[in-house]
Amino acid sequence: MTTSKKDYVVVVAIDFGTTYSGYAYSFRDKFLKDKKNHLAHIIVNYWNSGGDFLSEKTPTTLLLNKNKEFVNFGYEAETKYGGMSEEERKDHYYFRRFKMMLYDKEGQKLAGISKNSIRICLEPEAAAIYCKWLQIERDDELLKVMKPGHRFLVIDAGGGTIDMTMQEVRDDEKLVEICRAQGGDWGGIYVDAEFKQMLENCISKPVIEGFRMKHTGDYIEMFRSFEQKKREKLPRKNVRIYIPLTLLESVDNIDKLNEDQGLKESVKWARDKVHINVQKFKEFFNNVIDKIVVKVEGMLVSDTTQNTKTIIMVGGFSASEMLQQRIKDCFPSCTVVIPPECGLAVLKGAVLYGHDPDIIAARIMKYTYGVGTNTKFIENKHPESKKKLINGEEYCTDKFDVHVEKDDLVHCNEETEKTYFPIYDDQTSVKFKVFATDVMDPQYTDDKGCREIGSLVVPMPNTRGGTNRKVVAKFKFGASKITVTGIDETSKKSVDVKLDFLEETG
Repeated sequence: MTTSKKDYVVVVAIDFGTTYSGYAYSFRDKFLKDKKNHLAHIIVNYWNSGGDFLSEKTPTTLLLNKNKEFVNFGYEAETKYGGMSEEERKDHYYFRRFKMMLYDKEGQKLAGISKNSIRICLEPEAAAIYCKWLQIERDDELLKVMKPGHRFLVIDAGGGTIDMTMQEVRDDEKLVEICRAQGGDWGGIYVDAEFKQMLENCISKPVIEGFRMKHTGDYIEMFRSFEQKKREKLPRKNVRIYIPLTLLESVDNIDKLNEDQGLKESVKWARDKVHINVQKFKEFFNNVIDKIVVKVEGMLVSDTTQNTKTIIMVGGFSASEMLQQRIKDCFPSCTVVIPPECGLAVLKGAVLYGHDPDIIAARIMKYTYGVGTNTKFIENKHPESKKKLINGEEYCTDKFDVHVEKDDLVHCNEETEKTYFPIYDDQTSVKFKVFATDVMDPQYTDDKGCREIGSLVVPMPNTRGGTNRKVVAKFKFGASKITVTGIDETSKKSVDVKLDFLEETG
């Protein structure tokens, strides 16, 4: 999003989602001049999905040509690819809902943007910031929960994943994370999968797949119709979903197939629509919502989250009446808040965070962080495989020296500091390798799950002190980065390296 410099012109937030993506931005000068009404100055791009309908986000769909060069993104990519002949499609690469595939790839970055110009913001944190500003600007009664001392759970329900975080408003009105962000792949696309499974059970998977390949444009339109119905208020009896005639024409005796699947009373096919009774339509949601409820329950009963009586729901899937009602029914003692424009809460909150990252005052550490060291070898404590003879003394190599541990509460700009010594008299530098792991009490840097995430070399040109010279390693936790600094106590010279701790480290 932004650099740490204060002379930038604009903050741009990019929400790269599983199902939909979008961006929003605002200018620094307007933020400084009119902080109390800043939401009004955030500009959101609206996308044309066809006809007169404008959407606040566009599908996470990418179309490349045969040379793997960019052609289109979003609705334009879907429409262009859907209108191609089968021969034309062979000369293109079409990627849809591909975000979740990137989780298994190492070293993935928001490509093409300088590391110096980007800041990572956790989605539920962004949503909490949005709600905080919404309460300030609109004085919404439902958002009085954003007063000092109040705790609340944010559920960011997206297309692919659900992310949750527990926050508390401090006396200075900054936000503190009191329970580490959690979540899982329980988003709205899994409701789509249930609908698709019903079609495959009734019509057959080969027919559906053949239809998808031959009539891609119609296939896309069918699922756009289903997506719209997911978000609309449920009717009393039946939900009507568009079914292309090109699909029905490829099926013999659809009513007989429907009856064979036991769907005669709950699903009716008529012209270019399928009428699904409300009870059957709700079944598409049950599996994924059950998982969400279990996770919410687990967070609310934690010792650290006692007295939390407010749930704030944001994200595109939170627009679903089904999800909203289940959360309200399952947690009757909590006030459930769905703020206006809940689908844009993350985007707008991320813009606000870019202007004022210090609004998040403290976070629960997701990983354990430290440096690799050599320590004096202790028999029956350290493994023989780690023993190394240095200057006639036995050392234990690859020791993980912890600076901050997983699940620790760390305040913004909080520092840790430890002193180390060179192991050679004539040593003119010390190299610190920085490691992260999701283990609570790591022992060695090559243990399973430990990852090197950065390094720095501290010059120590004055060797007169021999091995009694001190070198200090400091970890400073900023808004979204760890700054690791090494200081030679003799010369007072220092070097540092900045690491993003909100990014996945492995």
